[in-house]
Amino acid sequence: MRRWLAIVGVLAVLAAGCARGSDGEGAGAASNKATTTTAAAAGVGDFGTLKKVCGPGEASGATARGVTDTEIHLGTMADPTNTVLPGIGQESFDVGDAFVEWCNAAGGILGRKLVLAKRDAKLFEVGARMIEACQTDFMLVGSANPLDAAGLEPRLGCDLAQIPAYVVSAQAAVAEQQVVIDSSIKQVGTGAWQALAKKFPEAFQAISLVTVDGAGLDSYAERQRDALTTLGSKVVDFQKAPVTGVDNWRPYAQNALGHGAKAVITLSPDISPFVRSFGDVGWKPDVLPLGVQNYNAGTIALAKEGVLPTTYVTTTYWPFEAAAKNPAVGQAIELIKSTSKLTPGFAHLQALNAWLLWASSAKACGSQLTGACVIEKAGSWKGWTGGGIIAPVDTQVGGGVISQCFVLLKATPTGFVLVPEITKPNNKIFNCDPANVVEVTDTHTGG
Repeated sequence: MRRWLAIVGVLAVLAAGCARGSDGEGAGAASNKATTTTAAAAGVGDFGTLKKVCGPGEASGATARGVTDTEIHLGTMADPTNTVLPGIGQESFDVGDAFVEWCNAAGGILGRKLVLAKRDAKLFEVGARMIEACQTDFMLVGSANPLDAAGLEPRLGCDLAQIPAYVVSAQAAVAEQQVVIDSSIKQVGTGAWQALAKKFPEAFQAISLVTVDGAGLDSYAERQRDALTTLGSKVVDFQKAPVTGVDNWRPYAQNALGHGAKAVITLSPDISPFVRSFGDVGWKPDVLPLGVQNYNAGTIALAKEGVLPTTYVTTTYWPFEAAAKNPAVGQAIELIKSTSKLTPGFAHLQALNAWLLWASSAKACGSQLTGACVIEKAGSWKGWTGGGIIAPVDTQVGGGVISQCFVLLKATPTGFVLVPEITKPNNKIFNCDPANVVEVTDTHTGG
């Protein structure tokens, strides 16, 4: 049972936007360009378009738990040494180490050096690690815990603010004393669907939506169905797979075919067994419009085999395939590679974005460094881009917001390629428009 709970939790993370490749590699693993791009020269403490994120200064005072005249003690929580799904969240630990080293080399936050505690929750010990963090940490930054609900009560009980890489549970998603980027249970990003519906109008009148029965994925998919209906698309087949896994995907493909589905939207990061079942029933959907969870090497492997239908993935982060056009992505790759043995991927960027938001906001607080000040500053950025690694988003305190921007990539046998003719970018490589987000009236979470 513990094993399946862990799997369910990880799937929920993937639905929320945190993805690792089906072969364990990062999302950019399908492109060699992601690991060879060289960052343009940046000033000390600069990151992309963010200037002097870290540097010397004269900030002082023991203004909060974990803060002294010379140091700021911070925590990052993840689950890499769990025995069920080893390695989950290692990206957050690696990025935490890399950012602290980089920031301290530049002079810290106005002269205060960062001290990082990496707290391994091993999937099922989030509450215990949170209680430990409450004793010494100023804030939590870049955390990545699929089973995050257990940490909410102790975190709020000790006034521990956070800027995580992501949140998963509905309780954590709307919690106080935090800023979460590109995550919301009250909004659905639909820009990519709207763009693809123009190219595949018939397919978007016959969608098969396949999700997992539980772990928050069912409510997430319900919100997606509501949003698609609002847009005028039609879901003709809505299926929930058991959380304990699927031994045979053929009945799911047969059911979708029987309902006349021409497009498939699924939340699974590994679509291989489902896609292979299409051929078993003599079915080939017109298009697979998928999320960032499928921005991985496994999707490209299917394209190489020739079994993948026309497939597009969407992301709000700057794709590694376009790193040559963005010095910030090159700088991010170099920073990630300084500590991580993993191929630079989307999960690294999520954690790095959280650290950049924290550092920029902490610097703005000056000597009056408190968790409340950092959260206030972090929740008031207009057009935040993490120096260029994410599409512009207006931040807010609490439950988070969904980006109004997207970029589409097509999966091909040689890798992912940008498709500006479909994306129709109006902000660098991104399409940004308030109409790309649908507000949902029912979160399907029981709250």
